[in-house]
Amino acid sequence: MSKIRHPNPLEAESCGIGEQPLFLNNLQTIALPSSSFAAEILRRTPNLQKLKITSESTAHWSVIVDSLNSLKGLEALQISPPTTCYPISLSSDIFLTNLKKLRLYFTFFPWENMTVLANLPNLEVLKAHCGFMGTDWRLNQDDVFLRLKYLEIVFGYKLERFEATSDNFPMLENLRLYGLHNLEKIPQSIGEITTLHLIQIENCSSAEVTSAKQIQEEQESWGNYELQVQIIHSEN
Repeated sequence: MSKIRHPNPLEAESCGIGEQPLFLNNLQTIALPSSSFAAEILRRTPNLQKLKITSESTAHWSVIVDSLNSLKGLEALQISPPTTCYPISLSSDIFLTNLKKLRLYFTFFPWENMTVLANLPNLEVLKAHCGFMGTDWRLNQDDVFLRLKYLEIVFGYKLERFEATSDNFPMLENLRLYGLHNLEKIPQSIGEITTLHLIQIENCSSAEVTSAKQIQEEQESWGNYELQVQIIHSEN
């Protein structure tokens, strides 16, 4: 049993996981539905590298999220709670030192939780599809995504104002924004990120499109022709 790498957690439940102290130390990947056994499964799979959590129920959700800290080797995480369970938030105690890729689907976290994610020292890819909600996303000088290279925000629910500087994303290469109909503008200083190659805007507000073009024009006036701005208009 110690060599199993991709078990079916539903089968584990039917067998009664609580009946024996089974640890799957070699398990690297698992897709886990929310259940009364989920937190216990995570505790018994300490060497997970990839984890997908999905659910049709709000029950046990906070317990599962709180159990993530036991996964010291986790490199890729996808969280997809039921759309009926928001608002939920991330604990400030979550600290996954090896996490590189994070995908959030319908989590509707408050934007303030970005501070928690900024504390993940090796995060390189962040994709949020309805991942956050609120009118204001403000990053302070201590919110630094040290290694983040790819940032994708899709349908940031109700987002109107985004405040950040180049210091918040020192290694960012690709910024993709989709469906942000109320966003007033992209912070001008985003263009000062020396590693940034592409800003992709799709199905967003005209004001956001204008600010993206202004960022590109300003960078070109300084001799930076590496930054590309890609505007995609959805077809009717």
